[in-house]
Amino acid sequence: MVSYAHSGQTRHNDSKSGVVSLKHSVDEAVSLLQLSHKNSQIRFINNCQPDHLVTGDQQKLQQVLINLMSNAVDASGANDAVTLCTVADAQTVTLTVEDQGHGIPGNIQDRLFEPFFTTKEAGKGTGLGLALTWNIIEEHFGSIRVESPANKVLKTGTRFIIALPRYEAKGHLSNEEHSEIREPATSRSESMMEGEAL
Repeated sequence: MVSYAHSGQTRHNDSKSGVVSLKHSVDEAVSLLQLSHKNSQIRFINNCQPDHLVTGDQQKLQQVLINLMSNAVDASGANDAVTLCTVADAQTVTLTVEDQGHGIPGNIQDRLFEPFFTTKEAGKGTGLGLALTWNIIEEHFGSIRVESPANKVLKTGTRFIIALPRYEAKGHLSNEEHSEIREPATSRSESMMEGEAL
């Protein structure tokens, strides 16, 4: 297991911060990924809870999801599942992205978040996707770690675990706060799909 946590970096561009529903963001990321024919044989399972909200830049967090889910798809076979779920306590929302693929060898796990490091064939990956993912999580005062194999018995699968500060609402959300929750925005689909994966 390899863990990467923030080092106190100032949050980038607070003007774009808002209340983000991870469940809605996952739904939108799945919709974008399913535009590609190669993803049609993968089962995406969104078990994120609707009340697990975080504060941040919805577009950047969605880019994180697309990067991690794209890598999961690349490691998966036909009819495999990519499962996303959340758990939360009073301060933190923990999001997991898990696939049923071939896993990541232990001897390279400590290099996954290095810029330009890739396990893909030449021309199929720049190695910037996970480096970007790490930076975005750091900007949101979060942490990310990887566990592989996810299935200790079969020695398969990879699980990325992200912890983010939970949105602190005083009582129930007001109508204005509900309107600020970042819903899926299909107008951003092209820019999101241009993000690089591992």
